[in-house]
Amino acid sequence: MDLGQPGDWAFKGEGNANVVFGYTGSRSDLVGRVLKVRKSLRRACSVGKTAQQELENDVWAPVLGQHQASPLALELIYTEQCLMPLLGSEYVPSQIKPKCGYVTASPAIHPDNHIKQTRSRYQLHQLLKVAEGKLAAASSYDPLDLFSNQPQRMLAALRALFAHPQNNLRLFFGGAPVGLQEGLSKWAAVGHDPATVDNATAAATEATDAEPDAGLEELLKVLVQILLLEGVLNRLLSAQQHCEVDIEGIFALYCKLLSRVSSAQQATTEDSSTSLGSSQLLATHHQGVQEVLSLPTSEAYSLLRRYVVSATAKDCALMISLRRLASATEGRELQQRGGKVVCSTSDVLASCVEGLNHAVVLEDSVSSSGQQWYQYQVAFVDLDMKALAKIPQHFELDQRIVKVAREQQENQQQLRIDG
Repeated sequence: MDLGQPGDWAFKGEGNANVVFGYTGSRSDLVGRVLKVRKSLRRACSVGKTAQQELENDVWAPVLGQHQASPLALELIYTEQCLMPLLGSEYVPSQIKPKCGYVTASPAIHPDNHIKQTRSRYQLHQLLKVAEGKLAAASSYDPLDLFSNQPQRMLAALRALFAHPQNNLRLFFGGAPVGLQEGLSKWAAVGHDPATVDNATAAATEATDAEPDAGLEELLKVLVQILLLEGVLNRLLSAQQHCEVDIEGIFALYCKLLSRVSSAQQATTEDSSTSLGSSQLLATHHQGVQEVLSLPTSEAYSLLRRYVVSATAKDCALMISLRRLASATEGRELQQRGGKVVCSTSDVLASCVEGLNHAVVLEDSVSSSGQQWYQYQVAFVDLDMKALAKIPQHFELDQRIVKVAREQQENQQQLRIDG
């Protein structure tokens, strides 16, 4: 395919595995398209298949087939067959990163790791990053607030993201990434002159801390309205919960399927004699793990596929593109043609809660009441398939997170006793 001149492609964003460019030239066949480029190619084994490769092939054969397709073709099939039925079609194959929006209740969790059932994974991971010196302080962002469908909690979550964006929030203007302060300045400029910036894309990183101001609050309210109107977080949560088994059970199953039974037994039964949990909780844990390990092969493969889909959904991002409209009349015309529009006033935020599918545009409402309307688009991005070979790393990270969180909890309890 002829992609034109390199200078006609501008950087849009990047995920763990890919860099995304958007077309900025004038060719009609390329306008509106994005180009996803892998950061590195998957290595092929030159001396036969390893046990890991055979397991990957066996698990994915019912969905991807046994053909030797390119990595990009396989990822497209994965997106279409595994993710689109859960997320819908609002995605671009190419950034807010909501992260995991629920607290697990899997019986496969060891009683000593009960803390995973009390707080979000994101907040627990923050404790590890602080302990390892990667962060000076933990973010107050909690995905449970963003996924709550309660406007005030969602606003609080977005404020926390803007205060400590880390790698979970990015702002783009005119197709280029900008820092938070610069982004808010441009956003304010758009408010005074719609021609100043053609569009503003709120995605999910680099930004500096900032106190909420009027411009930020307006932007956050618009984002909350869009999330409520579109229901994308509900679909994303459903995809995240596609796998009902915690990583502790998944790792045990993975080890068994790779004929590493001893590793699986060690991972799921270590230190049982000194466990903090009761015998009943231990029995529930062991039963949960054994139920996973006793699954027939086809069901075990299906569970691993669901785990990969769930892992993708927990790490993907939402891109929300905004364009300020000159008048409510323009918004009404766009809506009649099937376009999506939203208003920045709190009245429309209330209408979201009441269950309206889309905001109703009143003619000339901008000039009459000071309302400001926007055209928007929503897309899921960074939907790359996770390799099964990452499961041991996922388990190891999970155990490090739990260890630090448990130590902090014990220290706090000791401080209360000493106090």
